[in-house]
Amino acid sequence: MDDLEKLILISARNKVYDLAKVDYVIEDMEKVYGQLFDAAIQIINSKKKRYVSVTNLKLKKASQVYSESFRSLFPKDQYKSYTSNESTKYSNYNTRYDRKSLRKTPTYYYDKIDYSGFDKVINPIVTEPVVQHVLNLQIKFEIEQD
Repeated sequence: MDDLEKLILISARNKVYDLAKVDYVIEDMEKVYGQLFDAAIQIINSKKKRYVSVTNLKLKKASQVYSESFRSLFPKDQYKSYTSNESTKYSNYNTRYDRKSLRKTPTYYYDKIDYSGFDKVINPIVTEPVVQHVLNLQIKFEIEQD
C-alpha cells in the first residue's frame, strides 16, 4: 500500500473527506526559460537554413525578436469536468406517483496541453499532473534586396 492510500484510509477513519492542497514550486524559473529559449533558437536556425536553401534568398545579418511569450500552466488550472447528458430516472411502477431523478455525478479529468502546433515538446509524456511551460518565440529576418 502506497503513502497516498494510507493517507486516504487515515483521513476516512477520522471523517476527513476533503484531501490536501498541493503547491507546485518552480525553484529556478530562469533555468526553465533558458532551456526553452535555447531549444527555440535551435529550431529557428534550422528552419532559417532550410528556407534559405530552398528559396536561394539572402537574408540580412541582423534579425529582431518579433514576438515572445513565456507562460506556465499549473495543474489546478488544467482540470476539466464532464457530466453525462443522459438523464437517468428511477420509477417504482407499483405506485403511480413515485418517480425520482438520479443525480448525475460530474467526472473530473486532467487535460494536458494539446501539443499540436508546437515545433518541439520537451518531456511530452505526462503521466501525472505537472507544471507545463510554454515559450512562443518569433524572429523577424529581412531579405537582402539585389
